[in-house]
Amino acid sequence: MKSMLEGIIERPHEHLQNLMTEVECQKQLRLNAALEKFYLEKAFGHQIDEYTEFKHYIENALQEVAKKYPRFRSSKVELVGSSATDVFALLKKEMDLLFIFNIKGVITDQPDSPGFARFQVDPSVREDWEDCINNEGYLEPRRISSEFKKCFEWAVSNIKLKHPNDLLDLTDIEVRGGDSVAITIVGEYGQSSEIFGKVQCDLVFLIGFEGLPPTKLALWLNEKSSQIWRWPTFDTLKNIPNIIGFGLMVLLIGFERFPPAVLAPWFKKSSSQIKRWPTFDTVEKIRNTIGFGLVAKNVNADDSCISETAADVNLLWRYSVSRAETCILGHCQDGLIHKKLLIILKAVKMFEIPEGSNPTPPLTSYHMKTILLHEAHDFPDPNNWKEEKLAERYESALKRLLKSIEENHLPHFFFPNVNLFQGGQYSIACKIKEMIDNPIDYLEMLTVDIGRRPLDIESSILF
Repeated sequence: MKSMLEGIIERPHEHLQNLMTEVECQKQLRLNAALEKFYLEKAFGHQIDEYTEFKHYIENALQEVAKKYPRFRSSKVELVGSSATDVFALLKKEMDLLFIFNIKGVITDQPDSPGFARFQVDPSVREDWEDCINNEGYLEPRRISSEFKKCFEWAVSNIKLKHPNDLLDLTDIEVRGGDSVAITIVGEYGQSSEIFGKVQCDLVFLIGFEGLPPTKLALWLNEKSSQIWRWPTFDTLKNIPNIIGFGLMVLLIGFERFPPAVLAPWFKKSSSQIKRWPTFDTVEKIRNTIGFGLVAKNVNADDSCISETAADVNLLWRYSVSRAETCILGHCQDGLIHKKLLIILKAVKMFEIPEGSNPTPPLTSYHMKTILLHEAHDFPDPNNWKEEKLAERYESALKRLLKSIEENHLPHFFFPNVNLFQGGQYSIACKIKEMIDNPIDYLEMLTVDIGRRPLDIESSILF
């Protein structure tokens, strides 16, 4: 006991530092437990029985469209977003479906309107789209979206009249939108809808392309393993153990390979051990297999990123990387917490901004996903994403979100020139500060009424 007291007296600063470290560790453990409880009891999504049935109904309607209107025969219908990667929060009753087309033509990037391009249909296929193009052959997003919506509405009516059994347990179906990114299809399942709310699908008309968008991209998209900058180079390190070796002074005695001592970390790393996220394999898949798309811009979203000098805003298509984002999240390593953290962030957001609220501008689940993607890229080491790091990653993500709101700047993960927070101030900053200052109390305060759970609305800005 005496020696312990003497140690405290002799090294008070060291002892205080140890106490503070212990307090911080205990705080992290408590927050980890609170986050795990919130995830299991409130945030984790549950699929309602009608979800799969509703998806099959929409696919049947799209087949009807293809039979009646051959130009709207899709090359692929693909599920993207939360439901495709199992990162939906609360209830799985929303889905995002891409209706993918391959239309021959030329993309013209619009640098003065980051994230947007124009699309000129090739002369060889213009006859198929003559009612949707201007005199120069540029495809007009709103016109083609409107035509597609009419075709889909016809298919829904046709199924009701000629194939009533295909409705299964659907008591009502409604088609909304047409001028924005997505056509929204809402299905009602009688008593089930009274409990869980209606099932919803955002059907997005997308023109698909190979490769990467012809615009300014984030650096991580263009990096290759051979382009990783480091000094000494990997080639130099290969020569040290295999050719040069090491020696012992004063009289130099030569040996091969590395000395049997603790070495600096850079000695031991190979090019394959460089930590980066997304991985090189994922990026190559995006580049060579997934590609990108063009979608009709969302006229309801803030268009402040569109230049005032843009020649014709009615010709602007938005670059879409939703398939690439789905690929990235789908490649998250099992046993790590990327998806769990995203579900928690989205659930917290939905409790604070529930369905039907209209903050200006809105904080969406897409913002939460973007925060997660930046976090994962900046902390690529898998050790930072183990279960015991959940509290640390949660606090780091909230601080990043708060900083982005205060600076009114959140760069798109793929397109650094696109600011997702451009065009307004976000009043939720004070709540985020409260979440950071008292995270455990805040999580415990959040409650849920299963009959009024907010929808997992992916975004009002779908890229």
